[in-house]
Amino acid sequence: MMTLKFRLIMAAILLIGFVIIINMVRKKSLDLRYALIWLALIAMILVIVIVPGLLGVITHFLGIYDAMNMVFFMGFVFLIVVTFFLTAALSRNSNRIKALTQQVALLEKQVRDESVKVSLKDEASSEDAERRL
Repeated sequence: MMTLKFRLIMAAILLIGFVIIINMVRKKSLDLRYALIWLALIAMILVIVIVPGLLGVITHFLGIYDAMNMVFFMGFVFLIVVTFFLTAALSRNSNRIKALTQQVALLEKQVRDESVKVSLKDEASSEDAERRL
């Protein structure tokens, strides 16, 4: 069981973490969709800290033998969820990079084609100027 002093310390730490994450979102150093995962985790832990018997009730309801096993299980589930979201973000960014690379290659080709056309026009106009002389 958690003592009142420990619960207050944990609540203070969680609230500080909440403020830090909100500040990071406000300064745009953390994307909101990733911040929501951390804010949800902080909210869940804060509820368990405020209502200490809740962890025991959830553990008993799920048929898990010990509350510590429940904590490890929830940590494992959290890591799987974070890994999934990061993998999805990596995949999206990989597709974006591929599309941007293709667009840059097409633009470079257009610039090269235009510079060849300009240089051919310059050569043709200089040859015309020489003939006139």
